Amino acid sequence: RRGIASTTFAKLRGPRISSFTAGSALSSEICTAAAAPASGAMPASSRPVNSVPLLRTTSGSSPAMATSAAGSPGTRNGSPPVTPSAVKPVRRASAASSGRRSTGSSRLATRGLRWQLERPGTSFTPGLDAGALEARLMAPADARSALADLHERTRATTPAMVKRTQGWWDRILHNAKGYTLAVVVEGAGRPEAAGLYSIAPSWASAGPANTLSANEVYAVTPQAYAAVWRYLLDVDLVGRVTTFHRPLDEPLQWLLANPRALQPALVEGLWARLVDVGAALGGRRYWAEAHLVLDVTDRFCPWNEGRWRLDAGIDGASCERAGSADPDLHLDVADLGASYMGLAVFGSLQRAGLVDEDRPGATREADRAFAWSTAPWAVTFF
Repeated sequence: RRGIASTTFAKLRGPRISSFTAGSALSSEICTAAAAPASGAMPASSRPVNSVPLLRTTSGSSPAMATSAAGSPGTRNGSPPVTPSAVKPVRRASAASSGRRSTGSSRLATRGLRWQLERPGTSFTPGLDAGALEARLMAPADARSALADLHERTRATTPAMVKRTQGWWDRILHNAKGYTLAVVVEGAGRPEAAGLYSIAPSWASAGPANTLSANEVYAVTPQAYAAVWRYLLDVDLVGRVTTFHRPLDEPLQWLLANPRALQPALVEGLWARLVDVGAALGGRRYWAEAHLVLDVTDRFCPWNEGRWRLDAGIDGASCERAGSADPDLHLDVADLGASYMGLAVFGSLQRAGLVDEDRPGATREADRAFAWSTAPWAVTFF
């Protein structure tokens, strides 16, 4: 049985809004502080908005909760047995460290797109105005504050994005060598879009065939989004534009006059595992109201086993033991991990035979509640 690999603690901020708007979404931040218990020991007015602690893993880490050599579950190197109070409600892992954890532990929780676009196919749909905002070419170091600000503003409306520390930006800019440049689009007195990109030089028999790789592109308004991509697609002497990890609902596909020119490839992102079902489900926010009794199985964390009553809404949620109440849905904790950030829908899991519905309509109710207006996007890997 796979262990839960992690020694690093962080905190997950669930679907977060200050008012109900279409742009509100869940987001997360990496930090070292522990959030208040889901039971509400700290007054809601003084708690971070909808925060949930998170247990984070990194590539190549060793099992922190695996069975010990003596065969005692939940011990490691002579440490005390693991209990619910000793762990954080959600654990995440990057794709590099989680490929083997598809059963019994983590489940794929976010996906992204890696796409390329050949220069002849970069025209926008006629009538779109992408030139109203000014795009400025900058050195990567000079664009640092704009990139960090726009990343944080994007994170506030996008599920699964994590807060980047100053050290993380140091690393990104340290690696920005050679033909790496930045572009910043400003409007209303502050940056509204920015991109960090590199150019790989190449020469074909017909002339220059350089490849532009856009690895960090953020925008907070539709006009700025169109402007920053128009700039990137129009860089001189570039024959191909590629990306590493873009959101599943990338708006660029709708701007192109020929959307077939965008050649996407599906890539995996974060994997998630609910370590404390009650705290995890009670600590995020939901797109619609739902009242569900979930019958959860968990072979590795026995404290998660049983029935949970989830009362969820846009302003928050509670998730408590349901006793012997009639269940609405039966599912494994791994499948809750797949749906926690909004990637998997319960209807799809039901059609795969992973979710059983006892109350008609419960699956649709869960889908409406766990969904969000933007696709989860894990752009920071660890």
